[in-house]
Amino acid sequence: MFYTKQLGKAFVEDCNYIGTDKFSHHRFYFHKRCVHILETLIYTGLVDWSKCSSNETRHSFGVPLFEGIYTDYIMFLKEEGMKPSTLCTYGRTVAYFLNYIETKGYKSIEDLCRGDVTDFILAMCKERWHPKCLGSYIPGMKKFLAMSKTSSIFIRELPSYMPRKKDIIEVYSDKEHEQLINYLNKSDISKRDKAICLLSIETGLRAIDISNLKLDDVDWKNEVIHLVQEKTNHAIDIPLRPSYR
Repeated sequence: MFYTKQLGKAFVEDCNYIGTDKFSHHRFYFHKRCVHILETLIYTGLVDWSKCSSNETRHSFGVPLFEGIYTDYIMFLKEEGMKPSTLCTYGRTVAYFLNYIETKGYKSIEDLCRGDVTDFILAMCKERWHPKCLGSYIPGMKKFLAMSKTSSIFIRELPSYMPRKKDIIEVYSDKEHEQLINYLNKSDISKRDKAICLLSIETGLRAIDISNLKLDDVDWKNEVIHLVQEKTNHAIDIPLRPSYR
């Protein structure tokens, strides 16, 4: 057997962006999951396809007070009903911030000075974040700073505009839409896959919402699809068009 624990550990630790050498949490997570899948197959003979929890990451702080502040923040997010993935991202962002101000010798949030938040963001963009990903982290920082009167005054240091990570995809032209529908009607694609494609094309539903759909979500009598969006947790109703049947 060529696999070893040391090899798996080295693969997980190889989690920096190629070219920039900046830490990538996504790369770390997926490398970790690959190792988990491989090791369960080797040691149990079965493949465990379950997701590795992003919340397994434990953050440590040299200042005991920061440990309590971080715990309170996580509890606050949970009470707001944050999705696990969002909670993980926001929590990781604040942990980085608390670690950052620790390096400045701060013992309390009361020690924050003008420019600290801005300097933190600049430091993270150099070490860990791509500037176009700031939109994923800034909301978490804003919630954290708003938790106390002392830190809320530093919200003004957060950038008010974040460049998009990806450009918005242009909509299909009428001709392209017609070509897609004609292909779906004439090809030997299964009814299931055809319904998935039509839902995606005609409703703009996210892939995760389509994959989460169950037969119980379809109200055949009233010809409507009921679902709760994974990202926003908002309930929506979609008319059941004949083409989806």
